[in-house]
Amino acid sequence: MKKSVFVLVALVLFLGLTLPALADEGRDDVVYFGEHIVLGSGEVVNTDLTILGGSLQMHEGSRVEGDVVVLAGEATIDGRVSGNLVVVGGALELQSHAVVQQDLYTAGASITR
Repeated sequence: MKKSVFVLVALVLFLGLTLPALADEGRDDVVYFGEHIVLGSGEVVNTDLTILGGSLQMHEGSRVEGDVVVLAGEATIDGRVSGNLVVVGGALELQSHAVVQQDLYTAGASITR
C-alpha cells in the first residue's frame, strides 16, 4: 500500500511540474532518457532539463536557466539551477557551489550535502 501511494505521489509531482513546461509551444525543453549528462564549467542550458532514468552532473560554473527534473536517476549539483530542482526516486547530491534559485522538491530520493 505504501509503495502504491509513493508511486502515485511521485507521478503527480512529476507530471504537475513537467507537463506545463512541455505544453508551452514556444520552448524547446530538453528531455533525456537513460543518459548520463555532464554540464562542464561555463556550460549553460537555456531551457528546462528533464532526465528520466539517467543522471545529471553539473560542475561548478554550469547553469540551467529553467527547471531541472530527474526521475529515477541521480543528480550531482555544483552549479546553478535558476528554476526548481525536482528529484523523484533517485539520489541528489548538493555540492558546495550548488545554488537552486527557486524550490527543491524530492520524493523517494536520498539527499547528501
